[in-house]
Amino acid sequence: IKVSGMDQVSGCVRANTPPGGGFVLTPLGPNKCLMCNFMVADVKGWVPRSAVELTIGGALFKFYTQSIPKWISVKGDAWVQGVLKDQFGQEEKEGEDVRQGDGKEAGEKNANSTRPIETKTKASEAVIKLSEEERGWMIIAEKSSQKFLKEVVADHSHWTVKASNATSKVLLGNMDGIGYRVFKASSIVNCSAEKLFQMILDPVVTEKWNPSYKLFKRKKRLSKEADVVYFQTNKVGPISSRDEVQVRKWGRFRDGYFATNCSIEWKELGPVSGCVRAHTPVGAGYIILPHKGDPSKCAMTNFFMGDIKGWVPRSAVEMTVGDTLYKFYNTDVPKALQTVGAEITADDARRYIQENMESKDGTEDGKEDKKTIMEPQPESKGGWKDKLSSSELKYVSIAEDSLGRLIRQSEDKSLDSKWQEKKSEGSVRIISGKLSHIPYNVFKGRGIIEASCSKVFAIMSDAKFQEEYSPNYKLFTSKKRLGPNCEILYLQTNPVGPISSRDQVQVRAWKRYKGGYASSACSIKVSGMDQVSGCVRANTPPGGGFVLTPLGPNKCLMCNFMVADVKGWVPRSAVELTIGGALFKFYTQSIPKWISVKGDAWVQGVLKDQFGQEEKEGEDVRQGDGKEAGEKNANSTRPIETKTKASEA
Repeated sequence: IKVSGMDQVSGCVRANTPPGGGFVLTPLGPNKCLMCNFMVADVKGWVPRSAVELTIGGALFKFYTQSIPKWISVKGDAWVQGVLKDQFGQEEKEGEDVRQGDGKEAGEKNANSTRPIETKTKASEAVIKLSEEERGWMIIAEKSSQKFLKEVVADHSHWTVKASNATSKVLLGNMDGIGYRVFKASSIVNCSAEKLFQMILDPVVTEKWNPSYKLFKRKKRLSKEADVVYFQTNKVGPISSRDEVQVRKWGRFRDGYFATNCSIEWKELGPVSGCVRAHTPVGAGYIILPHKGDPSKCAMTNFFMGDIKGWVPRSAVEMTVGDTLYKFYNTDVPKALQTVGAEITADDARRYIQENMESKDGTEDGKEDKKTIMEPQPESKGGWKDKLSSSELKYVSIAEDSLGRLIRQSEDKSLDSKWQEKKSEGSVRIISGKLSHIPYNVFKGRGIIEASCSKVFAIMSDAKFQEEYSPNYKLFTSKKRLGPNCEILYLQTNPVGPISSRDQVQVRAWKRYKGGYASSACSIKVSGMDQVSGCVRANTPPGGGFVLTPLGPNKCLMCNFMVADVKGWVPRSAVELTIGGALFKFYTQSIPKWISVKGDAWVQGVLKDQFGQEEKEGEDVRQGDGKEAGEKNANSTRPIETKTKASEA
């Protein structure tokens, strides 16, 4: 394949292997197998084909007669199981065949398997014990419900009509927080709201009739009104098979029902071969309401906002998804009502609702059941960590570790004498050397800046400022706040010297430190935030960032560590020359220019957003030992210095 940033290197001829190369292994016994492989590479260059064939034929014969017999005695069973667990997510046993030729599951799976399993929990069971990770999924599901129901009542009259007839309509438009256009589809359906709700929500029924799905399984029941599902889609138009793990939440809404769905990460259900892992953000879902004046009909509205990933152009995605939604209402649902729908009686549908809803069907005096209508709720007053998923808690831990490393590095004065000086001018000094946890040379910059710690911290911390004013960044976006002093960032750099555009997903943490500030960022992997076309995915290990210490009301000392691995094929010597020069320019040109752009009011606004209060230069809320010097405001998630005296009640 061709990958941007991974060009042919000097001293090598770029060969090409067309599709079809590889190997197949079939068992002949506990310790015997048959291997068949195809070597199909075109070595390119000017070597005559006859010589190529002679060489490759000999090499392949040597592979079977010498290399493989030698290799099989090198490693033991524990190593083998480790590799298999890494490749498949579980230990494998000889002869286990988990997928049939048609791609469907071959029965139940082991509970510890990475592959989809059907949980045995009944909807009617009152108590389902949840792990910390599962509680995190419930929080995500609740957020998705809140966003979805806000969209249900929002005005979408300005959206573009893609297709419509007397009973159905498909719209396309923009939604807050999503970088691409999404679909809203609605239709009148010739069945009761209860029957249609069961046909769509029940995984067993859905898999029978919905042509979108190759596979649709419930993997975990989280509550009576929430579960985790895994599905694989059939190929449609230019879009090949996709798969997703989603958390769903449902309930009563007005006189009918709603259900929402969004993607989650579950390490036991990783991507599978033959499918592209898609992503659905919070806010997708559907409502089904009884038709006014005709209880034998219902009205369904759904929002489709999946990011299908892969390389299909967005215009082709929009055309395909729009056509599929229109076909769903006008062909697929009417056809299903004649088959699986005909098997669901009115009593069956009512019973399904009763078994899968927290409250009984029907409300007193025909009024809405206020307990089950999911209107937007205020945030919980519990600890902020309770609102994060297990993955997000892990990101916070990574960020805190990175921040600790940065501070220890900044306090290690021996680096100033051990590392090699690259460039210096006035108070600015750029040095380079190795850290114990990084195998290549990194950079430390140090300089006095004629501005307060607060102003410099605000400039460096505000994503919008960096995206607008820094020549380094094409994109610099805060994607999600993970508590009082931590967030997820996505950034793309502009090309600099021989280094083409890079992108990264980072987690960043910050705190007050010895009268100033410390901020550190390092790379993380987040599902749905993959490398984009035209960028090389770089990596920043823990320990990068900056520390600011005050030297006066409008003067501070800045120390920063640039530890990124830019990846790609640029020689490290060229990388170091480029980064060293860019860091020197940052201190001598960029920072002096930026400090005059914004005023004090803007600085205080950024600090209030980062810490939850306005800052005054010299206030030291966090001591060198990292402990809080004072109380925290009860209504804020961010640590702040209160002015309340201890004697006040």
